[in-house]
Amino acid sequence: MDKNRLITFLLLLLTNAAIAQADQTPISRDPVFIAVLKQRIKYPVLAEQTGVYARVYVRFLVNEKGHVQQITLLQPAQTKDGFERAVLVGMRHLPPLNPRYEGQYILPVDFAYINYESSPDLLLPPTGTLPRHYTNDYLLLYPIRIVGNNRAYSPKGSNWPTPLNSPGRQFF
Repeated sequence: MDKNRLITFLLLLLTNAAIAQADQTPISRDPVFIAVLKQRIKYPVLAEQTGVYARVYVRFLVNEKGHVQQITLLQPAQTKDGFERAVLVGMRHLPPLNPRYEGQYILPVDFAYINYESSPDLLLPPTGTLPRHYTNDYLLLYPIRIVGNNRAYSPKGSNWPTPLNSPGRQFF
């Protein structure tokens, strides 16, 4: 009889733990978090003018009050086009998040580009992977996509600026 009670108790305990975990919304699927990030992280003007696109990884911590702290770039794009600065500024200006998101995260930020002069297709940076030592104890989130295009800076009837994302172009 004690064995049955123990099994029942363990099943109830496991069921409650599974329900508690299912109630937690992952931060990368939270529409408010995604919308605020897209509002705060801006496509760098120089990169948009020249047609450059890249992926930047940022590591951060959300404390028990929901504040974003310890913002660090991992494998930055290493360009002089402002991707790294755009991510750092955007992350620093995030409002406090829901405290239930307390934890350590890595966020890939894709700066994608559309060159309407050649095609309406979205040009995405190569994805790649992070070395394992970067991801220890950090949850890798779904990438967020910030999109730039050549229409904002091109005077009507001209081809300026000439995008640098032609075939054979090296990506950063």
